[in-house]
Amino acid sequence: MYKILIAEDEVLLQKALRKIISAQEDFEICYVAPNGKSALDYLHSHKTDILITDIRMPVMDGLELVTKIKEEGIRVKTIVISGYNDFEYAKHMLKHGAVSYLLKPLVTSELIDALQESVRTIREEENKRNILKSHKFDALQQNGYVHFSDEMPSALLNSHKIFACCTDFKCTPAKDLIADFQFELETILYPCCCFILDTYLYLITSLDDPERDRIEIVTEIQSYFSGKNIPVRIGIGLIFSSMMDINQSMKQARHALRFYEALPYNEFIDYEQICTKEVPAIPYPLAEEKNLTETVYQHNPGEIHEYITWFETYLSGQDIDIIYQILTELTVNCKREFSNYKLNYCNWDDILFQIQHRHFWQDILYSIKETLLNAQQQLTEIRRQENCSTSASARKYIEQHLKEPLTLEDVANACFLSKSHFCKIFKEETGKTFKTYLNEVRIERAKSLLRHSSLKNYSIAKEVGIEDASYFNELFKKTTGLTPNEFRNL
Repeated sequence: MYKILIAEDEVLLQKALRKIISAQEDFEICYVAPNGKSALDYLHSHKTDILITDIRMPVMDGLELVTKIKEEGIRVKTIVISGYNDFEYAKHMLKHGAVSYLLKPLVTSELIDALQESVRTIREEENKRNILKSHKFDALQQNGYVHFSDEMPSALLNSHKIFACCTDFKCTPAKDLIADFQFELETILYPCCCFILDTYLYLITSLDDPERDRIEIVTEIQSYFSGKNIPVRIGIGLIFSSMMDINQSMKQARHALRFYEALPYNEFIDYEQICTKEVPAIPYPLAEEKNLTETVYQHNPGEIHEYITWFETYLSGQDIDIIYQILTELTVNCKREFSNYKLNYCNWDDILFQIQHRHFWQDILYSIKETLLNAQQQLTEIRRQENCSTSASARKYIEQHLKEPLTLEDVANACFLSKSHFCKIFKEETGKTFKTYLNEVRIERAKSLLRHSSLKNYSIAKEVGIEDASYFNELFKKTTGLTPNEFRNL
């Protein structure tokens, strides 16, 4: 059953809409709002599939209502009914996400067609979101972005010209700053979706508007960060015709940065520039690098020595150019892995300088080993001073930061552990996965707020670190068997 919200102040038209809709299967009128403000308030706290709105209404008209819906990212299909046979009105509404623009006097068949078109669009989007959830964004899901596809604007999900950028920060910004970047860039470049993955800021946006251009968009991103005095390097992926293929553009954007690790900050590189070039196949030992960085979080310095010895043997059989490329990759990845911990005497930039100036490669490898040993010693000491279990540290951090959209990486970093090592220890100590525990804490806090406060559901969702009110409602019902409103009314 598709839920319909009507925003209309004319009583006669309200009755006409009720009559037409009630005669159709699969539709339910959940609320009739006398103006745009009342409709917007309802949308804030109720999941709604279709909005039917007039343009001319008191308090807040339909133009402002549709604009605010777009600005706030509320997911609802909009049908506009208007007495204005004006192209500019229609253009504004369609640009802001309206599915149909119907003229008065209302024609029953046209409204039914508009409802069916809305349903078709809803089903198509839901299918795309399910595909994205199922397999296209495994890497995102593993890093705490399980509901990435839920938060994506419909205009982006349905885009036929779409591409990704990968932004590399010279110094990783604080988490609250990154949240500001995401919000501001998504507003500036709408339709757009930003997220952090492995310390990179990925940005996905649409080129359906013929006035938009890839390079112009990247220049806007550069200008944005330049205005904040934040040095960044940007890799640009190719354009694809469907969101289903956007992971390819993401990989290309990241590959462009990897291809040219020496790219200066405040510059960008387009995958299109390098995709026709022959790139030497670098036999990079990714598994060994992962094992090496993992040992830093543990207490055995001997394992670091063993892996560095393995790297030395491995590199001895490679061409000299490949040796320095592998050392660059290893150093850059170690820098990203440990940059959040603010450790002393871990200057990875000095090692990159040695690589750039072709210092003796065995000496560079020795510098990497000493830096990793130093990092291990500091992390061990920090954990010793904390003097509590991993799960206790995690619970404390979650309690203190519950209002934030916490990720696995956030909590693992707070416990001075890698994500995989943290997950293993947390499960051993609590018998629960991190995600299960976090959701339980959020729902328990939400229950308390529903019982003891008059906050609206979308405000409660934000209080427990969930930005998407629809997802909050779904999670709450899945966990408790009741909707938030049903629980409040017990």
